[in-house]
Amino acid sequence: MNKVSLFLIMLIVIQGVSAAELFGLQLKTSTLDQLRTAVKNAGATIIFESDEHRPYDVFDSKKILPGSSRLYIGHVGENRQTAFVEYEFPGLRQAGILEMLSSKYGNPAVRKGKFLSDKHYFWELNGVRITLWKDWENYRTLLSYALPEVMSDLQSTSQGMTIDSSLY
Repeated sequence: MNKVSLFLIMLIVIQGVSAAELFGLQLKTSTLDQLRTAVKNAGATIIFESDEHRPYDVFDSKKILPGSSRLYIGHVGENRQTAFVEYEFPGLRQAGILEMLSSKYGNPAVRKGKFLSDKHYFWELNGVRITLWKDWENYRTLLSYALPEVMSDLQSTSQGMTIDSSLY
């Protein structure tokens, strides 16, 4: 079985990824503490826990999603409401991710960039925005699950942090 097939099986079966649920938790109602525990239980290793300067956790995600390198969980407010969950994949060639997401969520909306291969793919489901895009400058691919309303709160409360809310 190749890496892409294994990735697809892991993403669909083990994690039970859906638009509104990751790691068995509803994104709209989950908190950082709940997601942190679920991610650790799934086998991820914490690299950095959020603090007053950085409102997100960073995990090594290789054991929970083959092909990925990092998992970020962002939060906002006193209750530490989930704002986003984002997987980072090294490189720009992540064959199979777009096809898997399209088969699960339907055809995406597409925002074209400067170059033909520079595209952002979006799905809007149950108040969650799913985005797949290539970060050419940093040579990585990102898969984000974000709550746009909560992201705007995060952006307004995160001083000194740049967040491109058009992606979320």
